[in-house]
Amino acid sequence: MAKLARIPRIWIAALAVAAAALTLAFVLLPGLVLGSPNAVPSSLAAGLSAFWDSGDGAMPPALVALIDYWREWHVIKVLLSGLLVAVSIWGVTLLVDGRYQEGTTGRDVYESQEVH
Repeated sequence: MAKLARIPRIWIAALAVAAAALTLAFVLLPGLVLGSPNAVPSSLAAGLSAFWDSGDGAMPPALVALIDYWREWHVIKVLLSGLLVAVSIWGVTLLVDGRYQEGTTGRDVYESQEVH
């Protein structure tokens, strides 16, 4: 019997749910953790204006806060992306390993799952 038939369906369902949850978190979590970026355009304009007007190269606090915000935003996105890639690789590995275990072909695995 092929290994794919022995993979518990709960594992496949759990990986699918994990992938969906991580995708949703990728979209929603940065805004929930860091707050709404609605003030970004106005703070960017004010920060850049103050930076250009200063002439000494020192960044104003508004611009530093904006840079910190986007750095944290990207860290959250990178961590979630890494987890999503890990879940995807794990799921593909389970499916591919089961399909090609013991020299079976995809057709053999499919036929072994038919109800008689």
